This record gives sequence, C-alpha cells and structure tokens, in this order.
Amino acid sequence: MASFSTQVQFYAGDISGQTTEIVQWLPDAVKAVVSRIEAANPGLLHMFAAETVLNATDGVSFDTTAKGRILDVQRDSKRCSPVSPQYRAKIGDNTSIYYAPITDPKYYILNGTLTVLPTPTNAAPAQVSSVAYGAISDANGTIASFPSEFYRHVVLWVAMNVIHSKLIDLRVALPTDLDADTTVFNAVADLDLSGIDTLPASPDAPDYGSIAGFGQAPTYTKPTIGLTGASPDVVIPAFPSITDLDLTTDNALIDINPAVLDAPALSSAPTVADPSGSVPTYTPPKVGGVTEELTVAMDAGVIGTEADTLNFSKWWNTLADMIETEEDIELAQSQMAKITTYVGAYSQAMQNQLNEFNEANVAYQGKLQEYITEAQLEGSHDGNLLNKYAAQIQEYQMQVNNAVQAYQNNELQNKFQKWTTDYTNKLQEYSLAIQQELNEFNKESTVYQATIQKNVTEFAAKDTEYAAGLQEYATEMAEFQALIGKEVTQYTTDLGKKIQLYQAVIQKDTVDYQWLQGQLGYVQAMYEQCWAPYMAGASPDKNTSFVGVQK
Repeated sequence: MASFSTQVQFYAGDISGQTTEIVQWLPDAVKAVVSRIEAANPGLLHMFAAETVLNATDGVSFDTTAKGRILDVQRDSKRCSPVSPQYRAKIGDNTSIYYAPITDPKYYILNGTLTVLPTPTNAAPAQVSSVAYGAISDANGTIASFPSEFYRHVVLWVAMNVIHSKLIDLRVALPTDLDADTTVFNAVADLDLSGIDTLPASPDAPDYGSIAGFGQAPTYTKPTIGLTGASPDVVIPAFPSITDLDLTTDNALIDINPAVLDAPALSSAPTVADPSGSVPTYTPPKVGGVTEELTVAMDAGVIGTEADTLNFSKWWNTLADMIETEEDIELAQSQMAKITTYVGAYSQAMQNQLNEFNEANVAYQGKLQEYITEAQLEGSHDGNLLNKYAAQIQEYQMQVNNAVQAYQNNELQNKFQKWTTDYTNKLQEYSLAIQQELNEFNKESTVYQATIQKNVTEFAAKDTEYAAGLQEYATEMAEFQALIGKEVTQYTTDLGKKIQLYQAVIQKDTVDYQWLQGQLGYVQAMYEQCWAPYMAGASPDKNTSFVGVQK
C-alpha cells in the first residue's frame, strides 16, 4: 500500500512544506477517528482494542494514561466489576459488601493505574481490553490495532489539515510592503532624492523691531462742572436764598402799622362813611396761578416729568441735573431763560400789586379828603385830627412803596442778577475748559498721527524688501520643484511596474487560494461521507453484530 503521505498528497497537492506537521497529524488523526467512534457508535470500539495480560511475571497493574477507553477486564475468565477507588481498602475485607472473592473479582482505577483484586497470578491472570492508539508506519501505510477500513478516514483528516495549513501559509505569504527588501519587488529602486540640492531657504521676515513704537494714543478728558460737594473742575454758583417780603413793623423801612393809626375821635360823625376801617394793604403776588410763591424752598425735580415742568420750585434742581448729570449746556441755557422769564413775571406781578395798592390808596385818600372837608365844617379841632391822620396814611403809603422797591432792587434783582451773571460766567468758563482740553487733544493727536505716518512709511519699505526676497525664493522653489517632479515621475513609472507585478502575484495567489478552498470543501465532504456507514443505526458490511452495542 502507498504511504500515508502519498495518499495525502493526492488530495492536498504538494506537501513539501508540511512534512514535519504530517508526522504529528497522523497520530492525531488516529485519536480523532477513535474519539468520533466512541461518541457516535461505541459498539465498534472493540475494533480498535488491544489486550494486556496481568500476572505475577509481567505485572499486576495496568497504566491507563497511554491508553484509550477500558472496554473489558477479566480475571481467570471471570468478568471484573468496576469499583470506586474510595472503597479499595474494603475490597480485600471479607466482612465488607465490597469484598472481591475469586468468584467475583473487581477492579478500580486510581491516578491512571488499573488494579485488579484478587491480585492476578500466573495461574489466574487478568486480561484488560482497552482502546489502543496503535503505532503508525507512514512508509508502509499501516496502523497497529487499527482497522484498515478506517485508513481513509485518517488520510482525509490529515489532508484537511494540510489544505488548511496551506491556506494560512498562502495568506501570510502575500506581500504587504512593495518596497520591502524581502519581497519580489525589490528590483525596482526606491525613490531617491539624495542627489537633489537642499530645499531653498526662505527669506527672513522683516524685522519691525527697529522701528520706533507708536507711543500712547492721546486721550480726551472731558472737564466736569457741578456744585462744590462733587469737586468738579468748574464750580457753579448755588441759587441765591431770597427772603420773603416782610411789611410788618419789624421791617426797618416801615415803622407805621395801619391797624394802629391814630384815627380821629370826632365830636360828631360826618355824613360820609368812616374810611378808617378800609385802609388799603399790600399783598405779595402769586404768579402763574399756583399756590407756591417764588420764595418757598426748592424741591427735587426730574427732567422730562410733566408735573415737575409745571412746578417752578423744581426748576432749579432740574437745571442742576441738566448741567451736572446731562452736561447739556444748550438745554441748561434754555432752562435759565425760562427761570429768568418767571422772575421777570414775578417782578411785574409785584409792580401790579403795588399799583393796585396805590389805586386803592388814592380812592381811600379821596374818601378821606371828603371826610376831612365835611369835618372841617364841624370844627377846626376835628379838622386838625383828620389832617394828622391823613399825613400818617400818606407816610405809610410812602414807606410801603419804599419797602417794595428796596425788596425788588436788593432781594430780587440784585441777587438774581448776580446769580445769573455768575452762572453765565461759569458756563463760559466750562466751555473754555472744554475748548482748551480739545485743543490739547488735537495737538497731541497731530504729533501721534505724524509718528504713525513715519512708522507706516518704514514698514512699507521693509515690506517691499521682503516682497523682493519672496519673489527670488519663489523662483528657486520652482526650479527645486521641477527636479523633484522629474524624480517623482520616474518613481511613479517604476511603481506602476511594481503594482502590475504585485497584481499578477495576487491574481495567482487568489486562484491558488480559491482552489484550496474548493478542495478543502471536497475533502471535508468525502470525510463526512466515509463516516456514514459507521454512525449509530447504520449497517456496515463488516462486524454488523457489534453496531450499536453499548458497554
């Protein structure tokens, strides 16, 4: 019979690369076949069994580690029963239920060693039947203790492993690096740029550090205006405190109280009504139809609030907000004009009140003169009293006129005019401060702009120089790229040859791989077909009496 290797080569093709593996796979195939018989149809295991005799000469124990399944154990032609090794000490005790007499021998397996009791002798030996993995002769194509009808199973099993190994080797053998020295592609030279001059050096960026800095840009600081408490640059005057017009006897200008004038006590009442109870008095005016007078305390006002716009007592606070908060000089001047108009109206109202007082006084004087005339007829004494009373009334009128005029001149006109003048001067001072600050800013800005222009000119000169260097660098780079392009073109051509060769190798390997895949499927199918007669329930042409037999 042909060798097993020759039979394997028939199915797997060239096996020169797997000779070492085949030596190992052959005994592995024997074990694989026996294992499948044991799993599928253990009744056939006797076909793979060998018998070992135990006696006093050859030994009374049996090593199971190198054997397969134990099929049968007999002593002196009597079948031995298996016993758990935990009861081994009781097998020789004739009082134990596990006692093994000559007529009922037993055996146990402990640590891979089979022991028979009673101990075998030369006269009463023991026989152990077990599955044997027989020795293989590849050259002769034989296997000890192995039915020849299962040789094909072994050949096909080894052939499957050979084909699978060749598939793995073929995959591993595929080139992965076109430039590796260990591949068939090394005949094509790698890209070599060593003969090309070094990359042209780019021009250095211009040094702007030598150009003087731009310095600090000028800033405009707006002057402030406000009351003294806020520490402004320009302090505006506070609105003057105007006292009320006082025509009482405490007034230094009036020493006559019309209520206590010396009214004449006449001997007989004149025919005209007594004018003494109707002495005219001066009443300070109220302007604008509101209850507040000019001299009441100032209240806080809000710009844009209609109620505050109608309440003159809040105009001065509103004016301060226009100057100090809003800093709107034009709006503040308009507000001052409104206040000036109101003060003028108040002065006019005072004059009107004085005119009404004088008018009433003239009427009173007429009545008094009429009374005097009539009284003169009554007697010179009464006439003298009336003349005295008339003189007092005239003196009181003169004093009232003087007091009102002095109040207008000193308390209203002088204070308000002075405040207006001071306020206007401070506004002019504030406008001048703004102009001076603006002039200083413009001066510094002119110097700053000149510095910027000078530096920009220097920057432009350096940029022009740098641009020329870049142009020269671009020319050198173009020449350098041309050389690189030439080498790359040649390398690309050579690489194309590599790729064509690689594709040819891949194509051949692909064909070989596909053949091996198909052959592996064919051998696997044949291997499974060979097992069909030996599966449980089948009827092989030999040893049918043992099919399906269980231990």
